[in-house]
Amino acid sequence: MSSNTPRRKIGIVVFPHAQALDVTGPHEVFASALPGLSAPERLYEVFLVARSLAPIEMTSGIKLQPDFTFESCPFPLDTLIVPGSEVIDEVRHDPELLDWIGRHVGDTRRLVSICTGAYFLAELGL
Repeated sequence: MSSNTPRRKIGIVVFPHAQALDVTGPHEVFASALPGLSAPERLYEVFLVARSLAPIEMTSGIKLQPDFTFESCPFPLDTLIVPGSEVIDEVRHDPELLDWIGRHVGDTRRLVSICTGAYFLAELGL
């Protein structure tokens, strides 16, 4: 990738009780993609998106700090990743989260679910 080629934007949506590994695993993979490990040389700009910028507790108890809110997310995205949750039946009907994902399917080149995150996409008929 040349220095004037824009980095691909990878957004990972986070919500209370998401599975931490479903968030941190893809984040680590994209963030550490070669050719360089320093921020300006990375191939991907990877960030967390949530309802607010407040830390969000995952199922394991670890708290993650979002980079953008739903309103400030820098669309269009190359990839939007939807993680799963151990309590997916409790969170998959979240109207604000579903609405946000559904509104931005057209602003995203690729929509990815990790594990039970597929239930969010199924709720939207995707």
